[in-house]
Amino acid sequence: MPRPAQFWRQFATKEAAEDAIRAVIDPQPFDTPFESTLLSELVAERHYFCSRRGLRPFRFRKLRHYKAYLLEGDFSVAAAPRQIGWHGVSWTKCLAPPQTDWQRIVRAMRDRCKPAKTSYRQSHPICETCLQRPSVEAHHENPTFHALTEQIRSQMSDAEVTDCLAGWDWFCA
Repeated sequence: MPRPAQFWRQFATKEAAEDAIRAVIDPQPFDTPFESTLLSELVAERHYFCSRRGLRPFRFRKLRHYKAYLLEGDFSVAAAPRQIGWHGVSWTKCLAPPQTDWQRIVRAMRDRCKPAKTSYRQSHPICETCLQRPSVEAHHENPTFHALTEQIRSQMSDAEVTDCLAGWDWFCA
């Protein structure tokens, strides 16, 4: 009988990987650096930018955030062309990495607009649909973000997509 395929590393499913990662992060106190081989390998192997550039954070810290927490990786000793230091990194996004170059660019565009979206969210705390209850959601509805990216992609050659990725610096976001 053939063995079932592994999701990632020793984990048979995405849920098993999520549980193991939460078991590392959840008990960590806020604002205190910690080391995790599991998290470091996840970012180095599956992060849309770091995996392509051979970058690996060596420590992490959990910061207070409007969601449960913001995870940052310490890239100060990463093999990068310049000093980087602490930078936010999403382990959940690493579990669902982009499969194509264009998907990497879309992820980069989302990362790049995140500071503006966060600022907007903080200055508009009421749900824009019902206009009554507090909400942390902020969406571009017409056209959708997906529709915008598809329109942009239809105007780009494969060579332009490759060129965009070559010059993208995730650490500027």
